[in-house]
Amino acid sequence: MPRTVKCGLIQATNAAPTDAPIDEIKRLNVEKHLKLIEDAAAQGVKILCMQEVFTTPYFCAEQQTRWYEAVERIPDGPTVKLMQEVARSHGMVIIVPIYEEEIAGLYYNTAAVIDADGKYLGKYRKNHIPHVNPGFWEKFYFRPGNLGYPCFDTAFARIGVYICYDRHFPEGARALGLNGAEIVFNPSATSSPGTSESSTARATSATRADRSSPRPRATATLSSQPISTSTRFAKSETPGSSSATEGPTPTASSSRIDLWAEVSFSLLASQGVRHGLQVERRIPRP
Repeated sequence: MPRTVKCGLIQATNAAPTDAPIDEIKRLNVEKHLKLIEDAAAQGVKILCMQEVFTTPYFCAEQQTRWYEAVERIPDGPTVKLMQEVARSHGMVIIVPIYEEEIAGLYYNTAAVIDADGKYLGKYRKNHIPHVNPGFWEKFYFRPGNLGYPCFDTAFARIGVYICYDRHFPEGARALGLNGAEIVFNPSATSSPGTSESSTARATSATRADRSSPRPRATATLSSQPISTSTRFAKSETPGSSSATEGPTPTASSSRIDLWAEVSFSLLASQGVRHGLQVERRIPRP
């Protein structure tokens, strides 16, 4: 029998000045996301995905060692432990993308997966690490992932995770498909330049193979899965400058609203087909 899974994607601006202490930046961003998670839970969301390295701005636009202070362990660090409690209280699966420390000096761009009962199921480490203009200096911060492409059996669906730049390379999504992933989540830090509408649409339309941007659409088609992308904002103002930048900047501020997008998937696994039927609703926060 087909079943419908209501999913949520959180897209949010940075909650703190980027020159604030790192612990303060993380605390304020976590507090902001807790409110968005509560909103999603009230609307019946069962699987929720946040954006790439959600506890901080996208700091890879610069190469500064201060951002190493943002790392924490998975699953024993404070953010994952907190999200286990949140997942348990809401009966919700949560994908938690943070800056991971495995051992001192060994860091990864990682997403932890927490089941609806609060159990830590495992993690995915970003495999493809860009180091290019404009402002994607990720090799300064992250090692390539070494865990392959795991799938996670959650209370509501078997899911896989890609992170941001991974979506340009379809072989991982094919591996996830062969391993039985019904939905692939792609926490991201990038989106198409343009209006807030374009940025928002990227967070939702990539879940549909017929409406997404070319790379997620091709990946979804090749792997026969709906792919759900949670992104940051495309264009923002840099303090001290009157011009807008299309590339990311960790010192950017944005006037755009925070939101989570509601996406429902009808999973027809019993017919040997995985098909995403999107029922889309954007819930803004002022």
